[in-house]
Amino acid sequence: YLLENAAEGSDAGLCIIRDTTAVQKDILTDWGLRAKREILTEEQAYSLAKKCGIFLKGLTGRKTGIIGALAATGLILGGNDGRVLWMQNLREATGQMTVDTIKKKMGIDLVMTTENIPLRDEDIVLLSDWNRPLIKNHKSILYVEHYNTNKNEYKTASKHFIKSLSE
Repeated sequence: YLLENAAEGSDAGLCIIRDTTAVQKDILTDWGLRAKREILTEEQAYSLAKKCGIFLKGLTGRKTGIIGALAATGLILGGNDGRVLWMQNLREATGQMTVDTIKKKMGIDLVMTTENIPLRDEDIVLLSDWNRPLIKNHKSILYVEHYNTNKNEYKTASKHFIKSLSE
């Protein structure tokens, strides 16, 4: 999948954990958080993967994608950090949809306002071309903001807002 779908010129990396119950999640979560703040090396990534019994392989480009692949895995295991860049129908879904349809079509767990108020399944959301759910408490959350208060309609939260929560 990665070889067929990686963007041209990208450094795709693959990280596989066979048994998440046997891995030290705090060490991997720390790696993911560190990767957001400092420059880490391939050597460090391979060393940590070996220590934790994790399969790690660079697939395209300079093969430096292993750093991000390991970091993303740690952030997902931590369950409270990360912007989702791909999930089922995430980029294809545009236009107005009910919250219920969004949940079913994309596999989103919650749709919440920027004020952290969960929407009802029948509420309407205008999806943009930049839908980026976040991972919080091991749930995928799509944040939205009001755009038509008279009709209780919402639109995908701004890129600036999403980035402010995920960086």
